[in-house]
Amino acid sequence: MVLIILPDAVYHTSLVFGGIEYFFGQGVQTCYPGTTHHGAPMEIIPMGETSLPIEIILEYLDSLKQIYTPEVSI
Repeated sequence: MVLIILPDAVYHTSLVFGGIEYFFGQGVQTCYPGTTHHGAPMEIIPMGETSLPIEIILEYLDSLKQIYTPEVSI
């Protein structure tokens, strides 16, 4: 007998900056907030604000694409 247990949900963590959601899945990916293939968020946690210019944040997030490629398993 084979027992298969299915999870209630597939969870992921993402960040939203400048109206774009960034998350890991086959590398660093982007989408409009709340529209990933995982479905609508079950919970949104505000994490505050930053004084960093959006250009610096986007440059850093873009640099992560070189590190966290689709071949990386986390």
